[in-house]
Amino acid sequence: MNARINARWKNKITRMMGSAVMLTMLGGVSGCVSYTNVPGPDNVVAYAGANNRQTVSVMSKALETMVAKHPVDGAFVVNLPVGTSPESYETIIAEMPEGATIPSEGMDQDLPTFHIGRVWIRASDAKVDVIYPFIRADGVRQEQNVTLWLSGGVRKWRVYREQYWAPGTIPTPAIYVPIVPNEEVVEEVVEEVGDDTNEAQLDEEQTGEDE
Repeated sequence: MNARINARWKNKITRMMGSAVMLTMLGGVSGCVSYTNVPGPDNVVAYAGANNRQTVSVMSKALETMVAKHPVDGAFVVNLPVGTSPESYETIIAEMPEGATIPSEGMDQDLPTFHIGRVWIRASDAKVDVIYPFIRADGVRQEQNVTLWLSGGVRKWRVYREQYWAPGTIPTPAIYVPIVPNEEVVEEVVEEVGDDTNEAQLDEEQTGEDE
């Protein structure tokens, strides 16, 4: 009887220790990847999160999947969360089929657009909301929405589940045009600094001559 009880306790302790070791290992793995939220259009913006390496990879895979499933003829727009840098945009556009474009001021509003809504990453799991253009049987284009489940992190991200929603379930974000540094402004600042430096040098030379 006592031997049977001791065996049970021994097995229970072994299982508990195994679970503790597994949690420690998972904690170590999660530290190597990401813990990121890129809010949807109704929430506060997460500028840093939008340009996190894992976030960019997850958004790229989600868009690649939906563009392949719902291709469009000709040019189309890729709209990423507010705060996405031009560099992150270019990284994602490079993975898209020919015709993918970055939003710009004065662009054609009728171009089909793939929007990224919320991005949620926890270690090796991720979810991404995508709003994509869809042509109905009557030829009318409308926006459809889907949530993609992905796994990866330490490996390449892959989509393993898709949850489609009724149109309008996921709010469509406003078009975000990435902020590109104004070269003319930069040049003006450089010229002003140069002028100030030259004036300072002239003043020093003049002071030296007076002495």
